[in-house]
Amino acid sequence: MNPDRADARRPTARKAAYAAAVLLALSLLPGTPRAAGDDDLQPLPPRIFFSQPDEEARREIDELLDNASGDVTKSAEAREILVRRYGLWAVPQLVERIEAGNNEAIVRNAVLTIGSLRRRLGPSQHLWPAIRPLTTLLRKEGAEPWRRAFAALALGTFYGPDTARRGGGSHEGTEAGAAKAREALVEGNAALVWATSDANATVSIAASIALGKIGGMTASRLRAEHRRSSPPPAVPEAELAELLAIGLMPHDEDARLLQALKDEDRRVRAAAALAIACWAVAQGGEATGRALAAVAATRAAQFDPLLHPAHNSALRPGEWDGAEALFARGALAHVTRRADAWEELYQAALSATEQRPAVAAAQALLFAPQGAPARARIAEIVGRTNFARSVREPVVAGFLVIAGSDGTPAGVRSCRAFLRDKSREPRGRLEYDVRYHAAVALVRALIAGRVPPEARADAVDALSEAVRVALPRGEGRTFRSALADVVAPFEKQFAADPAARPNPKAPALLEAAFTDPDALLAHDLVDVTVDRLNDAVEFLFGLDSVSKAASGPPGARTVSRDDVPLRLLQGWLDAYPYFARGDLLRDRGRVAARAPDPGRNPELELDR
Repeated sequence: MNPDRADARRPTARKAAYAAAVLLALSLLPGTPRAAGDDDLQPLPPRIFFSQPDEEARREIDELLDNASGDVTKSAEAREILVRRYGLWAVPQLVERIEAGNNEAIVRNAVLTIGSLRRRLGPSQHLWPAIRPLTTLLRKEGAEPWRRAFAALALGTFYGPDTARRGGGSHEGTEAGAAKAREALVEGNAALVWATSDANATVSIAASIALGKIGGMTASRLRAEHRRSSPPPAVPEAELAELLAIGLMPHDEDARLLQALKDEDRRVRAAAALAIACWAVAQGGEATGRALAAVAATRAAQFDPLLHPAHNSALRPGEWDGAEALFARGALAHVTRRADAWEELYQAALSATEQRPAVAAAQALLFAPQGAPARARIAEIVGRTNFARSVREPVVAGFLVIAGSDGTPAGVRSCRAFLRDKSREPRGRLEYDVRYHAAVALVRALIAGRVPPEARADAVDALSEAVRVALPRGEGRTFRSALADVVAPFEKQFAADPAARPNPKAPALLEAAFTDPDALLAHDLVDVTVDRLNDAVEFLFGLDSVSKAASGPPGARTVSRDDVPLRLLQGWLDAYPYFARGDLLRDRGRVAARAPDPGRNPELELDR
């Protein structure tokens, strides 16, 4: 969402450094907590049989909190060890640091660690004691702003009073404890609403983003009522955060969004378009009856014209706002069922000369309905010899994903044309190659059984030729080596049984072998929207211009004292991007209550 970078979605060295630190941290761990389950649901809190750590573990937790928090180059690693090794045992000591408030760096890191624990381990009773200290810190007007901003972000991970427990059938903690936690979260929501008008822009931005993450009618109504009686945000970035929050909430503020689409500031227009996309994508993720679907379609039709440059002269097609508007048009098309929208997006992808609109159009077209004429045209045109010379690289990658994933004979041929020829434009590089997208797409199609019998041999040959000829080679684990591990056993299976399918885990292994900077391997429109939202969060906090953590030669490096809170926040967001799939659901991933069962003893259930 950054308007001033030529390619705002490319990975950076800071993320690579963070990944290395996390790998080191994980190598120290004896194991990982139980799986959280479906990404759309709140994690299931783990049971801990001893509520307090032993003395040795307590000393280790103290050491991690007190000795690593002050060095931003070590804090991310220490935080991951706290979360993954000690987990809920660390909460009392974290709360102690927050309430004492003696050291700025320790308080900040403790607050973010609470947020990490809530994200990873769910609505555990052992996290309830942290809610009020976070609220108190947010309300403390004289406190250092970054402390308060981090407290706001951490409160957002708790999702408000309805998610004090995982769902209606949960039995985490006592009834009295759950009631106190809900009361504390009501106070937390009120503090967040109040903080949206804070004079400090960082605090105001964090509060709005947190409220958007919480969602729900209560938080939405409180925020709207507060805004009617208080002045607008003091700085443009705070207004952008508020617009994004509106897109994640059910309260009807259409007049504000429509006005924002015509604002003179391109950042405001872009934020409004992304907010509309969030709303539209959320409609597809919820079960709705005919009446609600009709209401949504009417609302979408109201937004749609102002997302077209032909109807809204304020939009700039090649710039940031034009890109967000393109993506929003694709999201709205799933609500309005307007078939000609896909042809418009197809033409926009072909004509895009700038990176941002090219990415936006390609992302939207990934999820054009099956049977849309544009999909068949994409499968054919991407294989043409000179196609890549006239379009941007993300369009080529996105079109290969569409062509390969559909598994049509034309799509298989187009992917094979790239996978057998490393000299074909665009030429690959080790860290990124559109051929990676073609390979993942073909593997997906083969696993799903979408490749017809007459094209299966071509698909398998294409993957084999990619390993032998076309993919970039390098030291260590590369995409080519990951694909070789998938193709070698599958070729033998295919020779014995033409109906054989690759290992179902193969796509995930391939996707993890390189960084897809444009989310073109997303599995649905929710994934792409969440990716765009998290880009927006980074922009709002200015994380695109953070200074290096340290400089100088090895052995004589000097730790930078500039931008320390920003680098701390960046490390946290790299590990736990703020928005997740469940944030586009009305219930924010709560588990529905089960029907009463007379023979059931809730106290003995593992799934609380």
